[in-house]
Parts: sequence; C-alpha cells; structure tokens
Amino acid sequence: MTNISKIDRNKIIAEAKNISSAIEKHGWDGKWYVRAYCDSGRVLGSANSSECMIDSIAQSWAVLSGFGDRERCKKALNSAEHFLADYENGIIKLLTPPFTADSIKDVGYIASYPPGIRENGAQYTHAAVWLAKAFLKVGNNDKAYKIISAINPVNHTRTELEVAKYKIEPYVVAADIYSDSNAGRGGWSWYTGSAAWFYSVIFEDLLGIRVRNSENREKSSAELIINPSMPKDWKECTVEYKYKSTKYIITIGSKGKYPKTVKIKDDGAVHRIIPRST
Repeated sequence: MTNISKIDRNKIIAEAKNISSAIEKHGWDGKWYVRAYCDSGRVLGSANSSECMIDSIAQSWAVLSGFGDRERCKKALNSAEHFLADYENGIIKLLTPPFTADSIKDVGYIASYPPGIRENGAQYTHAAVWLAKAFLKVGNNDKAYKIISAINPVNHTRTELEVAKYKIEPYVVAADIYSDSNAGRGGWSWYTGSAAWFYSVIFEDLLGIRVRNSENREKSSAELIINPSMPKDWKECTVEYKYKSTKYIITIGSKGKYPKTVKIKDDGAVHRIIPRST
C-alpha cells in the first residue's frame, strides 16, 4: 500500500474541494447535477437535454463523495427517483430518455445499444444500488429500502406473470434490466460486481453492520460496528454473522441504542448480541 504523507493528503483534499466548487458552479442544473459536457459543447443530463435529461450516477455520487451541497443533494436524489424509478416494473433506470444512434459521436458505445437496453436507459444495477446507498446516507431510509426492494431479483419472480417477463434466475443479481418495450426483462445475469455492491449496501448500510479488524493480528480479534438505517415499519430483524469458527447472532431493533461497538473473537462459541434501549 502506498503511503500518503500529510502534506500530500492535504493537497489532495484541497484539489477535491476545488473540483467540488467547480461542479457546484457549472454542474448544477436547478434540480439535479448534469452528467457531462461533450467536446461538441453538448450538455448531457440537463433539463434542456432531449436525450439523457437526467442521469442517476451524478446525483448519487454528489452524496457518496461527501462533497456535494447538502440541500442540493437531497433535491437531486428526489429528482432521480421521480424520473428514473419505475416501481411498477421494478426498474431504477440509469438515465432517461435513452440516446439515439446519432449520439454515438458524442457519448460513444452506449448509444449503440437500442433504447431501453443496458446503459442506454435501462436499469444498470450498479447505479441503482448507488442510488439506494445515497438515500441511506442522507437519512431517507424508506426510499432507500423501496429501491432495494425493486432491485431484489426475488421480487421480479413472485408470480408466473413476473417470471415470464423477467426470464432469468431469481437467485442472482442481473447487471441490467430492460425498460421501454421490454420493460422488466432481465439482461446479463450472474453479475458479480452488482451483486457485491447490493450485498454490501444491505449488510453495511441498511443493516449497518461493519467489521473492523484488530491492528494486532496475533490476537485474532475484531470489532463489530452496528449502526442500522432501518425503514420506519421495521421493528426488529436478526442477522447471523459467522466470524471464522464463531457465530454471532445479532438482533437489530428500532429502539436500540446505536452506534454499538462489540468486540468479537474467534472462540468457536455462539454469541448473541441484542440492542439496548437505554
């Protein structure tokens, strides 16, 4: 791992702040952040754009970067949900409207896909998960869980009609789900990158369970940091977490006192962690 000196770190943070200021000045479109400026001068992700009027990645990463203006970020996330979430078909689109083939000179290969396929206006699941993560970060747990539920492949296969529409496995995550004329049809399944992000957001952000390993590896110990972001209608849930040969059964309650730090160790036993209300 490369060591970064304090001076270098300060330079990096200063440069990040300069970039953030430039984005706030030139990239804010009134209700959301634009996606990009093309060499031709064309703006992508603006209310005045006939294609790609809004893109979810710019909104999510304004939040996830930690540098976006807080009030603008909230407005941008709500705009993204309004224009990109199709809950009837269980789709969180990457962008809308899709690009036409004429745009390939500006945006590249995305425009070579038919409208509503993969990145060109369909759900690209990486970005859908990032949107849920961003809503959790700003404290809007209910909207985040609504998006997570829409992404969940099991919720695309509850009925025979849904199975016939989705057409791929219900037990793995798809890279993309089509919109437009093929709305709800799964694309590239067994997509490990999206699956990893989906698992991480559920486990670390929604349930709020993070593992911090001890710096002293000889002691073979670690800590669980528990700080959930539960939806309002959740009262309690239980998570079984295996740490090496040891099982920790973690009960997360809406009335628990959080964040909670628990030292864990590998002793081969079964331990129960319950929330404290006081």
